[in-house]
Amino acid sequence: MSTITEPLNVVHTGLSIETSAGADAATIRPPSDMRLFRPKKLVAYLLAKGIRAIIFDFKNLSSINSVTLGEMVTCHLTVQCAGAHMKVINPPPAIRRVLSFTNLSEILGTEED
Repeated sequence: MSTITEPLNVVHTGLSIETSAGADAATIRPPSDMRLFRPKKLVAYLLAKGIRAIIFDFKNLSSINSVTLGEMVTCHLTVQCAGAHMKVINPPPAIRRVLSFTNLSEILGTEED
């Protein structure tokens, strides 16, 4: 795995983005407080860089709000329209319940790693 090191004005403190060398996939590990995380610009940037599979690893996530949930849906649609794939892995139980209750676990392709 390598880390994207170019300056990104869409990257937030505590965010980790990893890509495999020569691969077209990226794993995004948002900061523990996702209320401050806005993934739309980041996803558009990654797609423009040729990334075809975007994985959001929610393992360390402690909270998520409705604005970010809406942005995740927008990201899913953007990725789908680009012919790429997106999924969410490792959501903690509280976030898994929110995703399940809103049916977003099905839409976003939520799974355990």
